Amino acid sequence: MNKIIIEYKKIKNIYIRVKQDLNIYVTAPKRVSKKYIYELIANRKDWIEEKRESIKKKNLYDISKKELIDGDKIYYLGKCYDLNILKSKKENIIINAKIIYMYVNIKEDEKFIDANSKRKYKLLETWYKEEALKLFDTLLKNIV
Repeated sequence: MNKIIIEYKKIKNIYIRVKQDLNIYVTAPKRVSKKYIYELIANRKDWIEEKRESIKKKNLYDISKKELIDGDKIYYLGKCYDLNILKSKKENIIINAKIIYMYVNIKEDEKFIDANSKRKYKLLETWYKEEALKLFDTLLKNIV
């Protein structure tokens, strides 16, 4: 289960929110006990799970929420593709059947993990932009 973060403020009501990180955020008046807050959360369990599922569903399509590892689902033009990451000196992305092959220049050393992740996001973002420009160009040529 994710974290429950309680913040006490000078307010009258209790507010429960589920944010993008899937944690439960509770804002409550200073006089309310933690026991009461946890009981309230238990009573609202169905609503909280519904919100979490909704956020998870939205995160499916959000690249920034993915780890970009082998087997991740990547969406392109409404279709779902499996991501296959391959180590290569020349960086490129190729779609073949139901697989997106990402050729990326990654370092095996652990101290480069963040750099590798940023490199993959940048490569995918650049590729999406290039593909969008190609599509827009094609669409504009068809209109004229």
